[in-house]
Amino acid sequence: MLLTERPYTLKKAVFFDRDPKGVDYDNPQDAHVLNIREEILFERKYQDRHYWLPFLRDDVMMYESFGQNPGWN
Repeated sequence: MLLTERPYTLKKAVFFDRDPKGVDYDNPQDAHVLNIREEILFERKYQDRHYWLPFLRDDVMMYESFGQNPGWN
C-alpha cells in the first residue's frame, strides 16, 4: 500500500555511463557502471481511491445496499 507515498509516486529516468575498460559484452554481469544519475520526469498524483476500481454506475444503482468503492462517488 505504498502507491500514494513518496518516492513511489515519482517516475524517474536513470542515466549511466559504461566503464570503457571493463566492457565484456559476452558477460554483462562483469560490466561496470559509472556516473549513475536519476532525473525525475514527473510525479503521479495517486490517492487512496486508486487502490480500487470503480463499479459501473448501472451496477451500483441496481440495489440500494450495493455501494460504490471508496472515493468513486
